[in-house]
Parts: sequence; structure tokens; C-alpha cells
Amino acid sequence: MNIVEKNRKQIAIEFILDSFNGKVDIIMSKLRHDNYGKLLQSLKDAYRLVNYNGRPFRDTRITQKYFDVMLEQLKLAVTVHELKVRDREEQRAIREAMREEERARREYNKARKEERMLAKAMKDAEIKLKQASDEQREKFEQKLAAIKQQLSEAEERGQRAMSTAQQTKQGHVYIISNIGSFGDEVLKIGLTRRLEPMDRVKELGDASVPFQFDVYML
Repeated sequence: MNIVEKNRKQIAIEFILDSFNGKVDIIMSKLRHDNYGKLLQSLKDAYRLVNYNGRPFRDTRITQKYFDVMLEQLKLAVTVHELKVRDREEQRAIREAMREEERARREYNKARKEERMLAKAMKDAEIKLKQASDEQREKFEQKLAAIKQQLSEAEERGQRAMSTAQQTKQGHVYIISNIGSFGDEVLKIGLTRRLEPMDRVKELGDASVPFQFDVYML
């Protein structure tokens, strides 16, 4: 900047800053999960354009240092956005697992109720078989065999439902941080249903952050 007069100098600085920051705000508002390259180019274009437009104001311009700060902000915003997207995906999977757990619980209760009814019917059929005459015995034996088959199938359904319910309840709560990326006052608390929870932590560390996450508790 080549402006000496203090008042004019301040006006020029505010004008250039407002122009550039306004463009940055618009660019940041368009952030999506897959358009970092496009936004980066838009930011570079805004930097060049504002500096070009600052030439009539005695070459008032945005410094490289300030521009680098905006670039870092864009990178951080992209990283945070990516983490939010992945969190939403995992939370969606968790909700689905919870719905599956509820379905399994209902199936298990239904199977247990059916088992009790069939067990009672089998007991009644056994009593009637003992009391049956020779000509009635075959009929009751067939009925008893059918009830035993139904009971066996109901028990199998109950076991499958119980196994599914137990599997969907398994999960890990994790508390992690990334001081290098977000500072020492930010913690992330999450839930993962994966058999190996560190896979989830490593995945988050690959989400465009410059440092890996540290695990406080798992």
C-alpha cells in the first residue's frame, strides 16, 4: 500500500478486507463433501481479483499471510464437514441396528410365547394319548408328533432371534481428541458397532486431518 494519509489508508484497508471477506463467506457457504477443489480455486480467484481491484487504491492488497490463513480455514472446514458426514452415516447405521434389535426382541418374545403354547398343547396331547383307546392312539400320536415338530421350529426361531438381539447390542463408546487439528479443548465422543472399534478411530484419522486421533477412553 502506498497511501500515506491515515484516513484514506484506513478506508482502503476496510474496503479491500470487506470485499475479500465477503467473497470468502460466500465460498465457505457452498461447502459440500465433494467440492474442495472447486472452492479452493474460487478462493484463489477471489484473492487475485480483490488484489487486482485494489490497484486503484495505491495497490492496497490482501497479504499472502492473510490468504494462507483463509486456506487453512477452508481445509479445516472441509475436515469438519467430512467428519460430520461420516458421523451421520454411522449414526444412521446405529439407528438401523437399534431397529433391527427391536425387531429381534419382538421375534424372540413371539417365539417364546409360541413355545409356551406348544409346550402346553404337547402336554395335553400326551395326557390324551395315555387315555386314548387303541383305535384313537394313532390319531393322537400323529398330533403329538406334529406339535413336537412345531415346538422344535419355534425353539430354533427363538434362538436365532436371541442371537440377533445379542449381536446388535454389542458396541463401543469412544472418546478421542486431535490436538494438532482442533486444539486441546475439543473432544469427540462417539459410538461404533464395529467389532474392531479402532477401525473407526483410524477411519476418522484419515478424513483429511493432518494428525491422527488420540484415544482417551474406549
